[in-house]
Amino acid sequence: MWQQLQNLAKSLEIVFEGHTGKAKDTPFKSHSNHINLFFESEKLELGHISIIDMTQETKAMWMMHVCAFARPEYPMPIYGYDVIAGKRKITGCFHDVSPTVSTDLTDEHYQDFHNLVKSYLPTKPRELPLWAKEIFSPSMIAAGNVTDKLEVKRLTQYGLDNLNRWFGFLERQEPCLDYDLIVAHENAKSKYCHNQLQNPNSKNVMISLGLDKDYVEQFKKIQFPY
Repeated sequence: MWQQLQNLAKSLEIVFEGHTGKAKDTPFKSHSNHINLFFESEKLELGHISIIDMTQETKAMWMMHVCAFARPEYPMPIYGYDVIAGKRKITGCFHDVSPTVSTDLTDEHYQDFHNLVKSYLPTKPRELPLWAKEIFSPSMIAAGNVTDKLEVKRLTQYGLDNLNRWFGFLERQEPCLDYDLIVAHENAKSKYCHNQLQNPNSKNVMISLGLDKDYVEQFKKIQFPY
């Protein structure tokens, strides 16, 4: 399974590179077994792939976070995708294309994201806390304890396909001239990041895998900076 997930991470990196060029250099590019790749372009404000690869360590875990935020003048949804896996199963997979402005929900291109996943029912759904329910869409995937190979393949394909869709949607956008939409988009990004920072589980998993607590706290503010 780990090889499949490592291949997925490389495929996601290739998608980002195809639309933005090589990842930019940053002091947070790597730390022990923690690898960070950051991307930006004329329309992409922040693209980020974070991987903690403990597959060769006694912890035997693999953790990935991926997100994409558009620049203010492109009031796009927020792409988010997280996978946490042990040796034989995905313990958690979370994926959403989260609306930032009300027009997202009625846009025909935006509906492509949700049409892709609407038929999927996790074998073991994960209950979402209140902070998550406030920012994610009704189509958000929250799956746990995934051992079936076909379900694993389906979840990995969703993440990859929707990132391609997200960039296709972004590249069709013209700069927004509606000040209220731009403000709504920026406010939604801030709320999204604020709520994500209320999640103790992600921090606790990173610390349990051996990353320094202060490093994790600093990293989270870089991961969700708005």
